[in-house]
Amino acid sequence: MEQLNTPDFAGYAEQKIKELSILKNFLLPALSIVTIDLDGELPADIVTHLLVNRHKPAVYYFTIEEDKKQDIFLAFQKAKSNSSHTKRTAGLRAEGFKNICHVPQDLKPGNCLYVGSVKTNLLSRLNQHLGYTNSGRTGALYLKHVLATLPEKPPITFHYHILDSIYKDLTEHIESILYDLYLPIVGKRPL
Repeated sequence: MEQLNTPDFAGYAEQKIKELSILKNFLLPALSIVTIDLDGELPADIVTHLLVNRHKPAVYYFTIEEDKKQDIFLAFQKAKSNSSHTKRTAGLRAEGFKNICHVPQDLKPGNCLYVGSVKTNLLSRLNQHLGYTNSGRTGALYLKHVLATLPEKPPITFHYHILDSIYKDLTEHIESILYDLYLPIVGKRPL
């Protein structure tokens, strides 16, 4: 049997160290904050800002009111269970299938709902999380659909940082740092 080439772990590690060294002096750029109206449209100035910056990477997170956390978590557990059942029985292409993001077994402390990052096009990803478009194979919040099961839709706040293009390959690392800091209720740590 032919032996495969030996992986160059040292070269890979050196490359990663070089890539990550840029984060030593990294500071998050200006924070933008938007209160989301799930029954309305995104404010025009935010849409414009996201369109102008669509080619740039970004990190973002959603927050909720502390007193609504338990109800929101239970709504996500139910939606994820239904989504998983549909996926098992009818597949990813089933009509109405929503690939709900990871929902852990236990509720975490704090009021951060989700942390994410994109290499480009934050507006598109936001629309997926809001439930206006389908995320395909990537998990999303689908807030409009998940929170529709609650007696009243709770306020959701969207926080985002548009990053300089030099950080495009490091968005998941920055997201991991924010994940560890905010401990979101749903979603997975990327790295």
